[in-house]
Formats: sequence, C-alpha cells, structure tokens
Amino acid sequence: MASNGALVTVRAVRRVAVLEARVRGRSLRAIAAELGCAPATAMRDLHVALGEMARQEHDRTIEFRALELARLDHLLTVLADKVDGGDVGAINAALRISERRARLCGLDRPPDEAAALDVSVLLDALRGNGDGERRVYDV
Repeated sequence: MASNGALVTVRAVRRVAVLEARVRGRSLRAIAAELGCAPATAMRDLHVALGEMARQEHDRTIEFRALELARLDHLLTVLADKVDGGDVGAINAALRISERRARLCGLDRPPDEAAALDVSVLLDALRGNGDGERRVYDV
C-alpha cells in the first residue's frame, strides 16, 4: 500500500499532466484515458490545479501591488519639499501619483450596485419606515 506522501506526489504529478494536456486542447475523456483515471478524477485534478494557479497569481498580485505602493510612497517623499514649496509641476506629479495609488488600491472602482446603499431606504428608516412616526431625526 502506498504511503500518504507517495499518494500526494502521485496526485500532484497527475494534476500537472492533466493541466498540461488540457492546455494543449485535449478533452477530459482523452486525458483520463491516457492517465488511466476516471473523467471525474481528471476534472477534479484540473479544478485543483487551476485553483492553485489562481492562488499563486493572487499572491503575486498582492506582492506586486505592495512593491508598487512602496515605489509610489518613495516618489511622494522625494516630491514632498517641492509640493510644500508650491511647485506646480511637483504638485501635478504628486496628484498623478495619488491617482495611481487610488487605482492600485481599488478606490476608484464604482461601488457594487447590489451592495450600494439606497439613500431612500435609509431616509425611510430614519423617518420611521413611512408610518409617519419619526424615530431618529427629522430629516
């Protein structure tokens, strides 16, 4: 009987083989037949491999964003004296750096419509849900 470590290695090797074959355009049935496993196993291996790739890409993105933010912080530090002195070119450069930081941090993204607060609902709640009784403030 194979040890747990050997089984994990066999699965990892199979997942790489499934991913490589799928990238080349092979069907899951053909991949499963080639590797001697069930199509459901090949599909599960593909999902696990793609999930791992997505996690690695996400981690790299976080690292890259941190590096870029550090670079932008450095540039703002270098410009600080000129900005404080009123240098229009430095102020414009600082604004562009600030805009870049906001984009990197996702601050400029429109709010998710499903999560956006409906002001009328808030006002109704403040007024007492339309029953005429004001519960919080007279708005």
